[in-house]
Parts: sequence; C-alpha cells; structure tokens
Amino acid sequence: MAVPSLSVIADNARLADPPPQRVAVILDAKRRQVYAGAFERRGDEYAAVGEPALVEPAAWLASLPRPLWVMGEGVSYHAGAIDGADVTRLDAALWLPRADAVHRLGWRLACAGRFANARDLVPLYLRRPEAEEVWEQRHGISG
Repeated sequence: MAVPSLSVIADNARLADPPPQRVAVILDAKRRQVYAGAFERRGDEYAAVGEPALVEPAAWLASLPRPLWVMGEGVSYHAGAIDGADVTRLDAALWLPRADAVHRLGWRLACAGRFANARDLVPLYLRRPEAEEVWEQRHGISG
C-alpha cells in the first residue's frame, strides 16, 4: 500500500477532543517553505483536499477555509507565519506519524482494492534534495 505521510499525520487529528473539521499538515521543507496538505473530516477519516504542495506557509494558510487547525513538525519551525494566520494548533503529541495510522489507512486502501506494485513504490519528493541542487550548480548542470 502507498500511504502518504501527510495523510498519516492528518489521521492523528481523530484523537483530538473534539476532532476538528479541517486540518492543515505542515512539514518543514527548509528555505522558508513547507510541504503541506489540507484535509477535511468525513465521518471517522480525514480526506485530502487537493494535492500535497511545496508552499510558503503564510500564503498557503491564508487560502484555506476557517476554522482551521494545524499540525506537523513544521508548525514549530514556522511559528511566525502560523501564529498570525488565525488558526489553532493541535496538541504537539499528534504531530508525528504513528504506526497504527499507517496500518489503519493501509487497511482501508486494501479493502478498497487500491493496491500498489511494490516495484513501483517511490517516495513523493516535491523538490530535489538541496545537496543535488548544489552539486549541479557547482558543476554547471541545469536540473
């Protein structure tokens, strides 16, 4: 099963009391950017609203409907952008991926027949690693 990391973290919002209707998951991407995904609660699960994105946090958060709760390790790194965005932080204990959430989401995918070929599974990178970009710049290669 291909279970997206942002979805795994969003699933933790079920454990909040009460579970929020909308959450934004934010992971630090360095260079004043975040890897981010928006989710809405549908029954007992959180469904992605749009695709994961590499964004500037303040502008991205401003584009999302309210009320909105935020979570993910990027919240700490981008506190300035987040604190001024009229959002509520979920408890930091919910910010990290949990193995039971991977199992839960993977099981749902399996029950829906959404299997992935193990040979085709690759990480989703929204940007190449900085080390590759620096190496290419030093060697005059455009990526």
